[in-house]
Amino acid sequence: MQITDRELERLGELANIDIDPDSREKLMMEMSGILEFVEKVQKALISEDTDEAGPEPSGTGMREDVPAPCLDRDIVLGQAPDSHKGHFRVPPVIDADKV
Repeated sequence: MQITDRELERLGELANIDIDPDSREKLMMEMSGILEFVEKVQKALISEDTDEAGPEPSGTGMREDVPAPCLDRDIVLGQAPDSHKGHFRVPPVIDADKV
């Protein structure tokens, strides 16, 4: 499927981005390639040519959702490297100086 210049313009409007006029042709070719790949994947997913495709029963089906007792909170928190007032404590993942 080929992306037209008008479709690319509309995508730019929807994404609220300005598309560089010098890279429009390359972008249209890349997007067309992506759409062609998606079409191939869709055809492969609905193809009946292979025995492996599709949700066939394989003996590893879904198990029944059965309620089970939870782990004891005190035991689990006791095994944690750090906890506070019934919760796990983890080191900060965002550097406050860079925010």
